[in-house]
Amino acid sequence: MRRGPDVRKSAAPEAAGVAHRGMACAPGPVRRRCAEEPDSLMTVELTLRGRQKMVVRDSVLDAALSLFSEVGYQKATMQAIATKAGIGIATLFRHFKTKASVLADLVRRDLEELFSESQTLLDDPPEDPKAGITAFCLLMVTILDKRSKSIRLKPTLWPATSTGRAETDEVVRYADAELRRQLTALVKYYQKNGTISDAFKAPELAAIIFYVYNSYYVEFNFGLIKTRAQLSKKVRESVGVLFESWT
Repeated sequence: MRRGPDVRKSAAPEAAGVAHRGMACAPGPVRRRCAEEPDSLMTVELTLRGRQKMVVRDSVLDAALSLFSEVGYQKATMQAIATKAGIGIATLFRHFKTKASVLADLVRRDLEELFSESQTLLDDPPEDPKAGITAFCLLMVTILDKRSKSIRLKPTLWPATSTGRAETDEVVRYADAELRRQLTALVKYYQKNGTISDAFKAPELAAIIFYVYNSYYVEFNFGLIKTRAQLSKKVRESVGVLFESWT
């Protein structure tokens, strides 16, 4: 199997598990065996705190998603989110300073899931660059199917455009940067294979693809493109036109 472009970032200790000098440490009785490994114990404790933080985060996001769907974003309060999540208001504010930051993290969670799916495509891309880039763009459209779709302020438009709020605009920047990063890696992969001309700089080609995708995404959300089938057709046609001068 071909190996696609590796654009994954190094896994954090929380995700990779804990290893220290060849010995893994864990809480409970195993801590005694780690008595001579203070650094390892500290890492275990940090890992556990990180996991506990993620559990609370997901609990809050699930509760907020349910509440936003029930009463709407504007009517939901931080106290109601805390109550639904089964935590105190002080605990909630330790994790999220504002309701907008809860909304932002809901969308970020969906984006992280989406970019993990697109990484799978990057790990083993189709041989045909047109097919690969078209598949990537159409995969990005599935953000519309994610959990946060029903509660966004402008149901599906952001994170394609600025919102005017620091918390949510940070998510817009994250989505923009990660999409461009993955597209650039995909273009470089095809240039290395000789299926896209290396006369062009990969980031510039990726920027053009991004512009085309983003334009159609916005049009679809404004109802100018009526169906997913029409959206898919336009993306395929545009990528085909681009490749007439790239190959």
